[in-house]
Amino acid sequence: MRSLIRQRIHQCLICYKCRATLQPPLMADLPAVRVTPAPKAFYQTSVDFAGPIPVKESCRRNARSQKAYIAVFCCMATKAVHVELVLSLSTPTFCAALDRFVGRRGLCRHVYCDQGTNFRGASNELASVVEMLASSQPDVAEYLAQRKIEYHFNSPASPWKGGLWEAAVKSFKTHLLKISHNQLLTYEEMLTLLVRIEAVLNSRPLCPLDSTDPDAAPHFLTPGHFLIGTALLCPPEHDFMDINETHLERWQRVQQAAQQFWRRWSTEYLNTLIQRRKWNVHRAPLQVGDPVFILQEQTPPLDWPLARVIRLLPGRDGVSRTAIVRTATGVLTRPVARLVAMPASQEDAA
Repeated sequence: MRSLIRQRIHQCLICYKCRATLQPPLMADLPAVRVTPAPKAFYQTSVDFAGPIPVKESCRRNARSQKAYIAVFCCMATKAVHVELVLSLSTPTFCAALDRFVGRRGLCRHVYCDQGTNFRGASNELASVVEMLASSQPDVAEYLAQRKIEYHFNSPASPWKGGLWEAAVKSFKTHLLKISHNQLLTYEEMLTLLVRIEAVLNSRPLCPLDSTDPDAAPHFLTPGHFLIGTALLCPPEHDFMDINETHLERWQRVQQAAQQFWRRWSTEYLNTLIQRRKWNVHRAPLQVGDPVFILQEQTPPLDWPLARVIRLLPGRDGVSRTAIVRTATGVLTRPVARLVAMPASQEDAA
């Protein structure tokens, strides 16, 4: 009787959903865009937004504060970083940030991003402009095709597929919040601080450079070498680390914040750049027609929607990491890591 009760409890669908755990598939190799040389830096770039962060409207004592966001562009080949300070997450704001980025770094050919509505809006707007110009002037269709930005979107609800630009955001966001939580900077001061942080990120070592002189100081290849041909340097300045910020002028506070960021980043972030072993176990592959639950973090397990796999999208190594499923309300594209397969007995019953 006890074994029968245990068997029934083990086959209970409600209990199974409550104790369900994620089983991500085997981690994929780096995509070709990450290991293929590009004609120039930022030729193939990724973009993401970070924030919000508060900024003051002016230097007045009682000036109001407003939210601002950081647009982070990351080169897929060289890991170089470019940051832009924006005041909203709308499509026109992103298009303006992209124009400033292209004006200083050159036209990019491919943009990798998530399913943000601002990115979708910019992609649709660019496609409509190219289509309009090509239809009105057929002679320039080939010219426009060579200068068109092609957007590549990750599948929904899978932030780990943008690991490169998510890591770029992580490398500075935490430290920036720590050093700016007790001081409110203006838009100009925050922009200056972000540019200095950008220089720090583009000075991080990628690999050592070989030298024939055994007594020479070690040199490292950095993303700055791909941007200006050498390492990024800043002019000398006073050390404001141990001075109370109330004794400093506003520009000196910006210098102090940049110095604090460098100390925190070099001691708290660089030491974490070690190899992490995860997602190295093969999970049982899903099959077309399998019933699954769609895991949703903001929804209780008992309310997870039931779906059926109608198509699998395998990667270059043959492992399917994205699936197209059909639910009671429509067809969705979801990562396999967010799909929980039903038990065999319940599958037969379904």
